[in-house]
Amino acid sequence: MQNSANIFPNPMSRPRFRWERVSRPATGGSPRAGSTLLGSAVLLLCLAFLAAAGSRVEAAQQVRTGEVSVPLTEQNAAFQEAMRVALVRVTGRRDAEHDPAFAGLIADARRYVQIFRPLPGGGGTQVTFDTAALERAVQAAGRTPWPRERPVALVVIAQPPAGSDQAAVRRALEDAAAQRGLPVVLSSAQSAGLDGSMEAASVLAAARGLGADVALIGQDAGDASSQWRWTYFGSAGRETFVGDVGAGIHGAVDRLAAASRVVMQQAESDALVQINGVASLRDYAQVQRLLAAVAGVRGVSLAEAGNGYAVFHVLARGGGDGLAAVLSSNSRLRPVTEATGRLAYQYVP
Repeated sequence: MQNSANIFPNPMSRPRFRWERVSRPATGGSPRAGSTLLGSAVLLLCLAFLAAAGSRVEAAQQVRTGEVSVPLTEQNAAFQEAMRVALVRVTGRRDAEHDPAFAGLIADARRYVQIFRPLPGGGGTQVTFDTAALERAVQAAGRTPWPRERPVALVVIAQPPAGSDQAAVRRALEDAAAQRGLPVVLSSAQSAGLDGSMEAASVLAAARGLGADVALIGQDAGDASSQWRWTYFGSAGRETFVGDVGAGIHGAVDRLAAASRVVMQQAESDALVQINGVASLRDYAQVQRLLAAVAGVRGVSLAEAGNGYAVFHVLARGGGDGLAAVLSSNSRLRPVTEATGRLAYQYVP
C-alpha cells in the first residue's frame, strides 16, 4: 500500500456535516448470584451496581441528519432542496428524493423547518429540520429511517488513479459522506498504520485504532479508465465497489442502511449475549457501550459475570437474529461459537 500522506495529512479529518458522540443510559438489571468476574466477588458487585444504577455509557456516533446547507437563498426552494438532502440521510437511500412516497414531504418542507439562516457571504441557506418529526413522517409514508447512531468508516487512499487532484479527492469524499450521512475518518495509510497489507484483520485493527467500525480502502481500478476500486471491510467480510471517487462511500452506506432497515422492521424481543474477553470494569463499560449503541437496541442489562466473560440481556429489534445482523459491521465484537446456543462474541479492545 503506497504512502498516501499527501492525500490525507490529518488522520482525524472530518466531513463537513455534524455528528457527535452521545450518551445513553443503560437499562437497569441485576446479575444472578454465582460466578465472579476474575474470581472477585467485589468486582461482580461493582458490575451489579453499575447496571442497577443505570450508569451512563458512551454510545455511538450520532449524525445530525436534519441540519442541511444548500446553495439557494429563496426560502421555499431552499427548504425543498434541503428536504431532499435530509431524506437521503434519514433513510440511507440515495434515491429517496425521487420516491413518490416523499413527494408530499418535499412539497410541504416548510412545515418541518425549525431554524434557518443565510450562509456567510449570502451563498446559500442553512436549514435545521425537526428530525424526530421528519422520522415519524418517513415511517408514516411506509419507509424505514436509518437510526442516527451509525458506524464510523475509516477511509484510506492506497493508490489514487494517475492525475488525481489531492484537494478534489478529499473534497469529493467529504461531500459524499455529508450527502449520505456517514461519519468518516480520513487517513493516510501511513498514519493508519497500514504497511501494504490488505488482510481484513490488519485493516479492521487500523479502523479500531482510529475510532472507526468499518474501513474503505481506495485505489486505482487498474483499467486505464481513471475509475476507483474501493474495498469495504467489515466484520462480516469484504466487498468491492468500482466507480468514481465517491463510489466506496455510496456502496458502504447502501450496505449498512439496507441491513439496518431489515432489522428495524422487526418486532422487539430479548436476546442473551455472551461477551468473552471482559477482563476489567473498563472492558465491561466498553462492551455495554457497544451493545447499547447498536441500531434497534432499546435496553441492555447484566445477566451474569464470570471469569473473563459477561452475559447481557439485550432488548433488540429482531431479537438475536436482528442483533447478530447489525453486529456484523462491528469490528470490536467478533462472533464465536458457544455450546450454550446463546449469541457469543469475542471482545477486541
